[in-house]
Amino acid sequence: MLRRQVGEEKASHGSVLGIPGQRKENSIHGGSSGPVSFHFSFSDLQRSSCIMVMPSTWANEFKKLGELIDRGVMTLEEAGRCLLEDSVVGSPTDTDSSDEVRLPVFFALAKGTKEGKPARVAATVRSTPPGMARATGIPLALGTRLHLQGRVAAKGVIAPEVAFQSAEFFRLLAPYCTFPVVPDSEELVEVLREYC
Repeated sequence: MLRRQVGEEKASHGSVLGIPGQRKENSIHGGSSGPVSFHFSFSDLQRSSCIMVMPSTWANEFKKLGELIDRGVMTLEEAGRCLLEDSVVGSPTDTDSSDEVRLPVFFALAKGTKEGKPARVAATVRSTPPGMARATGIPLALGTRLHLQGRVAAKGVIAPEVAFQSAEFFRLLAPYCTFPVVPDSEELVEVLREYC
């Protein structure tokens, strides 16, 4: 396990997140089921958000399009076409001219206390299945496989973080994770901890 500081600062359109050794980046709030399900999975959780990390130029573009939609100047479909046209030029995950390493594409950041002292933990996967269809469909198929094998003890509607043993799930997922690199299954997930 690596120990590095994980920081967060407020920004007008979201937050600025950073892990030392990597550039701080802008983020905007996005929609996801995680912030809802986490409250059922972790009863002591006080606040949960889903954010997207991206260069400030992209964050500003999303904010501008959102305001145009809210004012009725642009439809959702028109905004989508604008984003598709802009995507020919670049992508929110493209690197820029800076030599600094970007934050991971997918990561979770938790802040709280441990034994009465401030603590922060960040977790990230070093690699994913390539493409959105695989990155979404393969975990779903593996979850179904674990359910059919009787590896899910709880009944009813439950979130993945409760349904599966994380080490077992990521061991099954690792062979499909080829983007941007093929990691060893033991190195697929990186956990960064800081205890003050």
